[in-house]
Amino acid sequence: MKRILAIIISIMLIASCAFTGLTASAAGNLSLSVESKTAKRGDTVSVAVKITANSGISFLSVSPSFDSNNLTLTETVKGDVFNAMTGGKNPTFQNSGENLTKTGKLLTFTFKVNENATIKDYSISVIVRQCYDEQDANVTAAVSAGTLKVSCKTHTYGGWTEVEPPKCTTKGKEQRTCSACGATESRDVAALGHNWGVWTKVGDPGCTTKGKEERVCQRDSAHKETRDINPTGHDWKAWEPVTKPTCTTAGQEKRVCKTDSNHTETRPVKATGHNWNAWKVTKEPTCTEKGIETRTCKTDGKHTETREVKALGHKFSNPTVTKEPTCTETGIETGTCSRCKKETTNTIKAKGHSFDKWEDVKAATCTEAGEQKRKCKNCDHTETKKVDALGHDFENPTVITEPTIATTGIAEGKCKRCGEVTQQILPCKATDATTGIVFEAEQGVFQSGTQITVTEIKKDAADYANIQTALKSVAENFKVYDIDAVLNGAVVQSTGKYKATFAIPEDFGTKVAVYGIAADGTATLIESVVSEDGKTVTAEISDYSYYTVCDLSSVESNKTDAPVKDEDDKGEGKDNSLIIYIAIGALVLLIIAGVVIFIVMKKKKVTAEVSEPDDTFTIE
Repeated sequence: MKRILAIIISIMLIASCAFTGLTASAAGNLSLSVESKTAKRGDTVSVAVKITANSGISFLSVSPSFDSNNLTLTETVKGDVFNAMTGGKNPTFQNSGENLTKTGKLLTFTFKVNENATIKDYSISVIVRQCYDEQDANVTAAVSAGTLKVSCKTHTYGGWTEVEPPKCTTKGKEQRTCSACGATESRDVAALGHNWGVWTKVGDPGCTTKGKEERVCQRDSAHKETRDINPTGHDWKAWEPVTKPTCTTAGQEKRVCKTDSNHTETRPVKATGHNWNAWKVTKEPTCTEKGIETRTCKTDGKHTETREVKALGHKFSNPTVTKEPTCTETGIETGTCSRCKKETTNTIKAKGHSFDKWEDVKAATCTEAGEQKRKCKNCDHTETKKVDALGHDFENPTVITEPTIATTGIAEGKCKRCGEVTQQILPCKATDATTGIVFEAEQGVFQSGTQITVTEIKKDAADYANIQTALKSVAENFKVYDIDAVLNGAVVQSTGKYKATFAIPEDFGTKVAVYGIAADGTATLIESVVSEDGKTVTAEISDYSYYTVCDLSSVESNKTDAPVKDEDDKGEGKDNSLIIYIAIGALVLLIIAGVVIFIVMKKKKVTAEVSEPDDTFTIE
């Protein structure tokens, strides 16, 4: 049916050309252009035909012109200029004698490039007629033919050939060509880079001024590089005294640069301080009055120092207790001083209470406080104290809600003591999974949802050297942590302090402390507590930039131990010797006294009277 309908339409179109009144016209200006494309063997490609100029068309027949040996027309689709245009290989347009002046896409041809098509540029054009199948009825139209450039389906390239050599700082280019179709592709060749010669000095450095050295590219001498040579620094001679120090005033010394004698440096020399003689008693102390002793500087003989000597106090011989001391009241003893022969009294210190063990008056339970009482062994005085409630001792408790650093948790279990099944509040707590640091806080210190982030600062971090400088007098071994509280991606501040428990590295010594490093690089000791097993240290966190766990023994082990002299005994080796002699003498006297007591006890003497020589002394 479709074929019959097509034949009828064709007959009608041919017939329409016979009537003078219906003859199609393409008066005036008509221009068409055919699209150019590129394709490979075997490709299917669509080529558009456009009307670029049109003074009026009532009927139009269009036929494609192409190389049918290498290209196959597979489809023709009408464009958007004439809705009444027919399809097929030779589409036509008829508008009942009324001219249309539209421009735009007339139609689209679809071609199949044969698999063995010759590789070249193919011209694609169109023939425009007034009447279908009438060769002499061609319309006078300007047609711009298109080009279909056909290339290989797969290129067969030869080797790369240099077309532009690379230089020190600019890239080169190389190219290769397809042996089948002559297509080419190119690529960059990396710049060679400079081929530098050795550095040559062009300006000598001074003690405080920089020098210069230069190197030249051996491939291109126009390229040069220069760099500074650091100053040599001063080559100092030994320090020489300018002004000698005295006991109380500083001196001065200087040194001169061997290279440039115009450069000198001076520095103060610390005052020597007094070189004291031994203390001498200038006023003897008595039983009731203080004495005075004086010492003089050996260096200048002018400077002296004095100090008080404690009163000797009375020395009783066989004192009599006239009032016995009690737990809370002092006693009194009376006797005659062996030094000043004065009869006087002395206060005997109160004994203080001597308590028995604490005993339960009311035993504490899980939820109620208890009370304990103890009694003095020597009097009727008693003391009581409150005993805190024991709290529940859960057996295999179950955590219902895990605590966080901002919110408490809940555990539930059965108490071993009272058998009650109850819940227990778990304090706010968080553990950093990477470092193992445990954080504890009171409820309300952080807003809900807050998390603690910890970053360990390694030796290759930018701030590590500054932290090491801040701790140079504290520790050589240390761990550094950056600790932040984060809420909704932003760092927040706590409303109070919270605790952090750090693991102590196994290679640390027994002396460990926590230091905070402020933003200005200063280190501050933070109060901290080391666990009994020595494995952890706990400190309070506030607002420092970094927190460091320091091995204090790592610095102390490198310090040279030196004897510490008392301020009163500077330079007094003889005074120390005198003290040693006195101590030895006292030890000998104690041994003799022990032997005498042993002999007396052996003879079972009840009493013994010993005359007291005038030159006896007492070591207090």
